[in-house]
Amino acid sequence: MKRKIKDYSIPFIKEIIPVIAGILIALFIDNWNSERKDKAYINQIFSTIRSELVESKEDIKAIIPKQRSLIDSLDFYADNKDVAVLDIVMRSKGIYIPKVKINAWKSVSNTKIDLID
Repeated sequence: MKRKIKDYSIPFIKEIIPVIAGILIALFIDNWNSERKDKAYINQIFSTIRSELVESKEDIKAIIPKQRSLIDSLDFYADNKDVAVLDIVMRSKGIYIPKVKINAWKSVSNTKIDLID
C-alpha cells in the first residue's frame, strides 16, 4: 500500500509543480498589467485635472476686470439712494461668474480615488 502511494505521489507532484508555477506566473502578469493600467489611468486623470485647472484659471483671470468694474460702479453709487443696485449691475453689463471645471476630479473621486496616494 505504501509503495502504491509513493508510486502515485511522485508523478503527481511532478505534474502539479508546473501547474502551480503557471498559475503563479499568470497571477504575477495579471497584477503587473493591472498596476500598469492603473498608473496610466491616474496619469491621464492628473493631466486632465491640470488642464481643467488651467482653463478655470484663465476664465477667472478674464472675469476679474469685469468684476472690478462692477465693484467700482457699486462703490461710486453706494451713497446715491436714487440709483437701484439692479441699475448699477445692468450698467456694468451684469455679474460674471467663472466656470470652474471639475469634471475629471468628480470622475476620479467617484470611481478610483483609492489609487491616488
